[in-house]
Amino acid sequence: MSWEQPGQHHTNRRPALLFSILCWVVVFGALFWLCGVLLTQQWLWFSVPDPDDTNQEFFELLTSVLATIGGIIAISYLVIKYRERSDQEREQNLLQAQQINQDLRAAIEQLGHDKPVVRIAGVHALLDISDEQGGIFKQRIVDVLCGYLRADRTATNDRAVESTILQAIHERTRKEALRKGEGEVFLPRTVEASQLWCECTFDLHGAIFTEELHLDGSTFNAHVNFAEATFTAPANFHKTAFHGHADFNKSQFHGVTFFIESKFESLDFTNATFYNQVSFIKSGFQDTAVFNGSKFHAASDFKSTSFHKQGLFNAVEFSHLASFNDAVFHNWATYSWGSFYGPTVFDDVSFRGPVAFNEAVFRHEISFDRAEFQTNHQFHQARFNPDYKADVVFPEGVSQKDGLPKGAQWNPPENNAH
Repeated sequence: MSWEQPGQHHTNRRPALLFSILCWVVVFGALFWLCGVLLTQQWLWFSVPDPDDTNQEFFELLTSVLATIGGIIAISYLVIKYRERSDQEREQNLLQAQQINQDLRAAIEQLGHDKPVVRIAGVHALLDISDEQGGIFKQRIVDVLCGYLRADRTATNDRAVESTILQAIHERTRKEALRKGEGEVFLPRTVEASQLWCECTFDLHGAIFTEELHLDGSTFNAHVNFAEATFTAPANFHKTAFHGHADFNKSQFHGVTFFIESKFESLDFTNATFYNQVSFIKSGFQDTAVFNGSKFHAASDFKSTSFHKQGLFNAVEFSHLASFNDAVFHNWATYSWGSFYGPTVFDDVSFRGPVAFNEAVFRHEISFDRAEFQTNHQFHQARFNPDYKADVVFPEGVSQKDGLPKGAQWNPPENNAH
């Protein structure tokens, strides 16, 4: 099979364009001659002498016809040149797309190299394509890099490559400079606005992160999938905005984790496990926040959080300190079948909708001091440790007989074994 060279098609097109112009000239010449025949009733009207001024109007009309025909020819010429230029631009775009695809394939091949330095070079090559081309290539590059992070990388030392990718994601999802600490220290945005990946979807389900994850100040406007991901090092989501759905279903956090002042439009932490401290201080949950079945093996802090819709903590296990003081629940809040094995704090919490602690187990001290229950509250068969009677605090109007809400009961610690 013979391949046509890029310029060959353009060269072969020139005789066709010349022939097209000649045809237009012949056609307009014939129309010009025909107009003379119709007006003079002479086949060779241009050779007939003019004895008087009877044909003066004819020649004036003929002049107008000539001007019109000339204009038509000029416009036709411009149309032809426009088509020619459009074809050239189309060829250039095709060649450019072919070159980009070749560069993309070459960079992807570098990601499969056995040397980390070559893989890092492949990452930077992909970033160059994303930054320079933009458009659909941004999502394509994100998909490639996320696919790389999801792959099994345990056989080789890949920490440097992973760190490079995570830094690139952080740089391209941080819309605004972020103030760090109490001083005037800012983390500047290092890429142009057109190079941001905030509108891209990120599929990182099942990924194993061995490096620290820094996504503080990032903005995700589309779906972010961390389902079944494992974070072996600290994870920082300070002031991160999830405007799309954030999926952390069955994810595992082994290091200290920060979601301080983060914003969630929709999230799912079902069956997530936190082996180290986690903080959601001052975070906002716009849609239903799902933590059902999650396990907190270290201190968890939800101080001053705001749940605008349902806060679902059914069957959640808190092994250490669980703090919800100053939190606001604008709608349903449910902790049914939950297990609280460490100190639990709900001081100054505002439950503006119904709240349920049905069949929950409180093995340690718990305080609802100054908590506000505006509507229905349920503690049906909730169990409290009598060894901490002095440290179980409910506001007036909630505590009933023996200092517990209606439906709750005191149970010995041996019946509340962890």
